[in-house]
Amino acid sequence: MSAKVSRGIACGLVGIALSLTSLSAAPDPKPQVIHVELEHKQLGSRLVASSLKQASVEPGGLEIATNSPPEWFQLGFKPGDVIVTENGSPVGERMYIGDGVHVFDVLRNGKPLLIRVVIHPASRRTRVLDEDRFDKLVEHVKDPADARVVPVKNKQGISGVRVIDSLIGLYMDTEVGDLIRTIDSNPIASDAQLTAAIQNLRVGTTEVALDRGGRPVTLTLIRKAPLDLTQVKKLSATRYEVTRAFADAISNDTDILSRKVTVAPRIKNNKPQGFTIYDIQPDSPAAKLGFVDGDIVIDVDGREIDTLDEQVDARTELESATKLDVHLERKGKSVTLTYLVAP
Repeated sequence: MSAKVSRGIACGLVGIALSLTSLSAAPDPKPQVIHVELEHKQLGSRLVASSLKQASVEPGGLEIATNSPPEWFQLGFKPGDVIVTENGSPVGERMYIGDGVHVFDVLRNGKPLLIRVVIHPASRRTRVLDEDRFDKLVEHVKDPADARVVPVKNKQGISGVRVIDSLIGLYMDTEVGDLIRTIDSNPIASDAQLTAAIQNLRVGTTEVALDRGGRPVTLTLIRKAPLDLTQVKKLSATRYEVTRAFADAISNDTDILSRKVTVAPRIKNNKPQGFTIYDIQPDSPAAKLGFVDGDIVIDVDGREIDTLDEQVDARTELESATKLDVHLERKGKSVTLTYLVAP
């Protein structure tokens, strides 16, 4: 056998040996996985925060300090842990922790670790639908081109509808993935049925039966009665009489007057001075109370309401008032709207 052939065989044997060594070497150990399960009542839905100490060094992340809020330790973390990602996304100083599954990539003592947290939902939830929220919910679901839910089947047939729209949750407290089974004990099997049930939601209490994360949840929707605009009586072009109940409703919900209108602050001499009302809908409370497009509200009973503190002070003092004067600027002229509160 020639020396050249011998060297070739030797090199080949060495290559095989190296391959076998590589195959027999222990694989990189998989990160340890810690499972944590909590009930909603143990943690709730909250923001948890800690200083982002690892922001300027690799791999980055959020370091859990010894004096961090106790919520961190409920979630399975220990002092010194560095959270690199949550559900695959880099973390910041604050994270919203709510019902569902959260998977954290963590470094503990320099070694990778996965912490999987499951927060089970509360068995009962309540959402109040005031007139504005209900109107927006109905507006959102009435477009037939956009589906909010899809039918779900089991062996017996359609068992409910799965929520695929995150926006609907802004109004009725659902989440993507929820399985809605019934509304007011009536089975829901299609997007059209869900839309009809929402449009016909009665004033008062309605219960929605759904599954969230494999657990049954009862969602109680409380639809508040619309504001009764017949409680406003026009006495003249600038004088109105309102019932005490109407005045109390506005006092308890200051957003009422901004419904179905657009409100923007008026800036004068680089300072906020009143606000302008426009795009007033004919069936809005503002229209019923005599406001017209372009009105600039200057003050209420001489009190400026440009800042939040001024609005709170005015609201507190005027809660028991029997007469209010709202001073406006209308098409460059001063106008006063007077409201008498009937006993």
